Amino acid sequence: MKVRFLSVLATAVLVVAGAAWSSAAARHSAAVTLLQPTSVSGTVLPAGRYHFSWTGDTDKVDVTIKNEHNVVVKTDARLEERSQPAPNQELITKTAKSGSQVLEQLRLGGQRTALVFSAAS
Repeated sequence: MKVRFLSVLATAVLVVAGAAWSSAAARHSAAVTLLQPTSVSGTVLPAGRYHFSWTGDTDKVDVTIKNEHNVVVKTDARLEERSQPAPNQELITKTAKSGSQVLEQLRLGGQRTALVFSAAS
C-alpha cells in the first residue's frame, strides 16, 4: 500500500513538473511568419514560417531561430517590458539603406514582453 502511494505521488509530481516545464517553454517561444525576406543578425531569412525560442529572463537572452527542419540562426537579444500587452504578435522591422528589412523587435501577443534585437548582434 505504501509503495503504491509513493508511486502515485511520484507520478503526480512528474506530471506537475512536466506541465510547469511545458508552460515555461511556451512562454519562451513564438511562431512567426515572415511575409518578406528579413535580416536577423546579418542572416537573411526568406519569407516563411519560423520558430523563435530563447533562454534566459534577463537583459541578454540567447535566441534560436528555426525553420521547419533546421536551426537558421542563433543570436542574442534583450527582453524589454512594455507598459501594455501587445494585442497580437508583432514584428517590428526597419528598412536598411539597401532596401532590405531588418528585424528590430518581436512583440509577444498578449504579453508585455518584447524581444529586442540589436543592429550589431
